[in-house]
This record gives sequence, structure tokens and C-alpha cells, in this order.
Amino acid sequence: MKHALIFLATLGLFLDVAQAETKLSWESKNPKNAEWTKITLGAVEKHFEKLDKAEDMGTFCPEYKNLDKGQKIAVWGELISAMSFYESGWNPNAQFTETGLGYDEITGKLLTSEGLLQLSYNDTKWASWCQFDWELDKNNRGSHPTTVLTPKNNLECGIGILARQINKHKKIVLSKNTYWAVIKEGHVNCKIPGITKMVSAVPFCKKK
Repeated sequence: MKHALIFLATLGLFLDVAQAETKLSWESKNPKNAEWTKITLGAVEKHFEKLDKAEDMGTFCPEYKNLDKGQKIAVWGELISAMSFYESGWNPNAQFTETGLGYDEITGKLLTSEGLLQLSYNDTKWASWCQFDWELDKNNRGSHPTTVLTPKNNLECGIGILARQINKHKKIVLSKNTYWAVIKEGHVNCKIPGITKMVSAVPFCKKK
């Protein structure tokens, strides 16, 4: 038991070091976005068991199966960064009213996608881990960030949604039952080639 605890402590230290050295592509826009990286890697580690079930991660990172856990977490981090680029242009205050998706049951207004991963208050009806509080935000919509726009809340919510999707379908890219159009096969807003290019650029994703 003692040896097992030592091993787990060592593994945790290794992951902390690996994560500290990881830089995701959104940091190229602003070094301060390193805080998003820290949040993202922490959330990925939390949901790693579910995310690691994705049978198609090798499409994005050819060497994925040969990587250690710390490297795999970094690859997932870059996937999130790439998705965010195509969803919001790495703008944490991005908002888009979805005129064709009806009304948000929480706000009573037209559904609006918001933040780095373009999420909505309506998600809290089924994604209990999402820390969006409309009652707190509704009188402060002119002030940023609201709870849905706060990068930590937005990223942790979105990564949980992605993990849930992968746990159920075992794939990142789907032709249906996917939250984001950018990873929906055949959708007019599909950005899989661009996302693949960004993730495959991670040095240890390249075949030796």
C-alpha cells in the first residue's frame, strides 16, 4: 500500500510538472491566456478516463496511443484550444444569438451561445456541473464577465460536456448527437480539418 501511495504521489508530481510546461495555442494570442491552459488541463485531468475513450483521437494526433498520460492531457488541451478558436476566436466575451434554436428555458430569451466554447444557460438543465447562474447575472448583462462568460466556468462546463459525449459515443467527431457544429461531420460549420491541423502540430503528435 505504501509503495502504491508513493507511486501515485510521484505520478501526480509528474503530471503537475508536465502541465506547468504545456503551452496551448491560445497563448500565442496573449501570454495571459496561460491561465486558461491551467484551467483546461485541470479539467481534462478530472475527466481524463472518459475523454481517453475516444477511438478517433488518433485522427488528430497520430502518436496518441504511444503517449504517456501527461502528454495525452496536453493533446486534449490543444483540442479544446482549437475548438475554442473556431467557436469564439478565443474571445471569452463572444456571444451569438441562435435564432433557429428557439428560447432558452432558463433565461426566457432566444438561446444565446456564449464564451470561449459557446455555451448557454440552458445547459444547466442537464449539465449539473455547469456553474452558470442566470439569477445572479440577469441584472448585470452589461458587465463582464458574467458566470457563463467567466473562462473557468465556461471551460470546465464545456470539457465536462465533451467528456460526457465521448463516454457515450466513444468518438470526438459525430454526424449527430454532438454539441458543437465545429466537430460535427457534414455540418456547414464543421472545422475538423482546421482543428486537426492545430492538434497535429503538437510536437509529440508527429509520427517518428
